[in-house]
Amino acid sequence: MRSSITKFSTLSTLILGVTLSPLLAASSQEGEEREETFTMVAIPTKGSLSARVTIDITMRINEFSTDQEVLELLEVLREGGTDQLRRTMEKIDKGNISPRGMIGANIAAARVRKIDGGEHFIVVTARLIPAFELYVGGRSRDYPFSWFEFEIDEEGKGIGLGAAVVAAKLSFSDEGQLEVTSYGIQPFQLTNIKRW
Repeated sequence: MRSSITKFSTLSTLILGVTLSPLLAASSQEGEEREETFTMVAIPTKGSLSARVTIDITMRINEFSTDQEVLELLEVLREGGTDQLRRTMEKIDKGNISPRGMIGANIAAARVRKIDGGEHFIVVTARLIPAFELYVGGRSRDYPFSWFEFEIDEEGKGIGLGAAVVAAKLSFSDEGQLEVTSYGIQPFQLTNIKRW
């Protein structure tokens, strides 16, 4: 399997502890309890073995992460590594992501910021790792998070395509930037995004 590193430009403005400062003010407000429900379709990238399969997803955000909560998660990753971050994220419930016909995962971090003509969302979960995967082991267990990123316009419809890294590893580069590394052929494309 091939891994690929994706440096999301919005991530470096929303979630990075190092280059965080000016754009945090434009992201989620402290203690913002704003419920959002989205539906979307995830399409595997071209070349994937499951390229013909599409997945209907419902995403319910009950509360957005504060700047302080994000900084604390980054500190857990910095000090305790991936395993400690996963254990910490498993205890957080900011909402739920439910693929149709599958068990959903709790949202551990949800961020939103205003963009020209709409809003930009980043949602992160601790990935539900199937029992078979846990039993067999392998490199995929080193990718215990899922990462969703998309934009909607003022009418609540998706702007272009979003992205979902279903099996992701979060780490810091030598320059201190947060990197999202995907396992296998990723990310999925998110389309037909709609706010309800």
